[in-house]
Amino acid sequence: PAAAASKQAAAVSSRVQGDRLLRQLNAELLDLQRRGRAHLASKKGPTAAEGVTAEARGRAMALVAEVLLGATEAVLADLRCAAVASTSKEEAFEASISRHFAFVVTAGAGLAAPFDLRAQLVRLAALLDARSLLGALEVQARGRLAAPCSGDARLLAALER
Repeated sequence: PAAAASKQAAAVSSRVQGDRLLRQLNAELLDLQRRGRAHLASKKGPTAAEGVTAEARGRAMALVAEVLLGATEAVLADLRCAAVASTSKEEAFEASISRHFAFVVTAGAGLAAPFDLRAQLVRLAALLDARSLLGALEVQARGRLAAPCSGDARLLAALER
């Protein structure tokens, strides 16, 4: 019993130390990224985003459009299933949006390098053309999600959250 407890305490201690080191590394990377952006912003001439060709910018934005469309379609499919099932449509709708659009939240989180490729694409799109990204989210994705909710005030309220 004492050996098992000691082994477990060592494992917990190792895990806590690893977590602390990862958090420290993330903070250092975020600071380095912030300083790099500040340095680039202070330079005269074209910025990093301005140096991207129109073709590359278009490809990046097309990839982001695909992931946003995929998330939107997944939410709409979940909403159709919730209509058939006995679950609350409002709760199912909110949970589905949270699940399928979590990568958008992750993109804005305090992570230096998110693991989710979709979150990385959203970050890239925000760097290249933030206005177009917001339009894609607010007008296109939100518009498609609002269409089947038109007669249901509870679902529209859930979409606003």
